[in-house]
Amino acid sequence: MTDDETRGAEETGGDEEILDDVPPLDSVVFIDLASLLTAVESFLGRFVVMTPEQLTAVVLWVAHTHAFRAAEATPYLQIGSATPRAGKTRLLEALEPLVCRPWFTGRTTAAALSRKVDAGEADAVAR
Repeated sequence: MTDDETRGAEETGGDEEILDDVPPLDSVVFIDLASLLTAVESFLGRFVVMTPEQLTAVVLWVAHTHAFRAAEATPYLQIGSATPRAGKTRLLEALEPLVCRPWFTGRTTAAALSRKVDAGEADAVAR
């Protein structure tokens, strides 16, 4: 490694391991992100009634689930309503085919949730 490469690695905090997972540019499939997000917005709008601002937030959150490893922080999607039968579960059902690695935790026991989180931490440490 040259001095410039070493200096660059030190400045970025040693991100070489992260870059090892990045496929070569010639094997990357380019997509029109605006069209994809519009399609997700349209899909969700067919099943759940939300304000335009809420819909935008949910669509961006869906995109974030696919770029989760690249983020330094993550937003959590809090779904709530003052009234029953307002579409909270329907939203979760509509999100399932869209998000990366969905896991419906609404009916999960505390023990199962703890094991899943512990397994995730073990995976993160192994990397």
